[in-house]
Amino acid sequence: ENENNEGSLDDVKRSLEQQLTEVIQSLDDLTERYEVENSILEEKVVESLNEVKIVEDRAVVNLQEKLDEQREEMFAEFRREMEQVKENHEEALKSVKDETSTAMAEFKRKCEKKIKGC
Repeated sequence: ENENNEGSLDDVKRSLEQQLTEVIQSLDDLTERYEVENSILEEKVVESLNEVKIVEDRAVVNLQEKLDEQREEMFAEFRREMEQVKENHEEALKSVKDETSTAMAEFKRKCEKKIKGC
């Protein structure tokens, strides 16, 4: 009976060792699968971050281009306005010169008339 119990205990021990080996193997398999999946996820995260960086870089370039265009438009508008101011001043100066010239001619004519009258 003792041998029977020992045989039975050996069977239980072997059965437990087998179950433990299977559990360890299962954990090893799960760990390996986790590491593979984690590695794949890490690669996807890196790819996503790279894509985000590319999109950010494009957005910065687009924004810079728009700012450059707006700056150029503002400078062009400023140049047009300054050209108009210059033209207005030139017209005003010509008008003053013409009026001065006319007034001087009229003054000269009156002076000559007075001198002839004397």
